[in-house]
Amino acid sequence: MTGTRTTTRRTTTVDPRLALRARELLGRAEAMAAHADDSPEPTEQLRALYLAALRAAGAALVVGEKSTARPRRGPVSAWARLPRALPELTTWATYFAGLSRLRADIELGVVRDVDPRSVQATRTRLADFLEDVRAQVVAFEHGTRVTAGHRSATLTELSAG
Repeated sequence: MTGTRTTTRRTTTVDPRLALRARELLGRAEAMAAHADDSPEPTEQLRALYLAALRAAGAALVVGEKSTARPRRGPVSAWARLPRALPELTTWATYFAGLSRLRADIELGVVRDVDPRSVQATRTRLADFLEDVRAQVVAFEHGTRVTAGHRSATLTELSAG
């Protein structure tokens, strides 16, 4: 997928604590993704990749949500909040939200087998998602915001894999 990144200048100053927190979460996500293959079981690999995506979503929310934007009531799922905070990541939120039930079933022991091709597809998509989140974090650190993702996929592209 190719495209361009467009940035716009923010009117607020950058909170270095938020930038640091986002970097920490993104670093954890990248480490979790790198270690997903430590398990020989495809189910555990998929679970680890999903959790890495969840950490990356947390990093995106740190830089994308205003501290007062999260209502007391409403969606608490990172995947439900992400499109509101960063609409350009909606496709990723939809894709990974679709894996939430599978991840829960893996943890419950209900699902014991996952096709290795699904794991590989998730790994590839996670790498692209991490790239988009990294771009959001870097833009935040520079007082800008990415408004069009370079790697962001469409739902059609994601379902074709």
